[in-house]
Amino acid sequence: MSQTNYNRQKVRRAMLAAPAIGLLGIVPFVFQFDLTLSQFLLMLLAAFVVSYVMGLLFGAPGYLILKYFGYSETRYLMGYAALLVVAAPIVLDDIYALVSFGPPVLLAAAAFCFIRGPSIQRSSSL
Repeated sequence: MSQTNYNRQKVRRAMLAAPAIGLLGIVPFVFQFDLTLSQFLLMLLAAFVVSYVMGLLFGAPGYLILKYFGYSETRYLMGYAALLVVAAPIVLDDIYALVSFGPPVLLAAAAFCFIRGPSIQRSSSL
């Protein structure tokens, strides 16, 4: 029986970088505001912090649960991210939440899977 594993260093790097890359999903919304440079940087800093907190609250538990059950491949992680995107408008009762949460969540999940890299196949002997 083979078990899918990933390079731990790349997984850590992906966990640190993915929420920051997810910020690219909100940048178009920030440009609509008439902000000075200092306000723009302050808003990006606040979004950066919120992005990491949301990653810890929603992304990390999902990843750890999927990893525990052996479903840590890219397709399952992207499915989990899509589930979060679809659940946001239902929970918040606002269809525009799909437009607001969709790009950052999907970008962060895709960045995580890309930075993490391919799996390392290890065969376990019993």
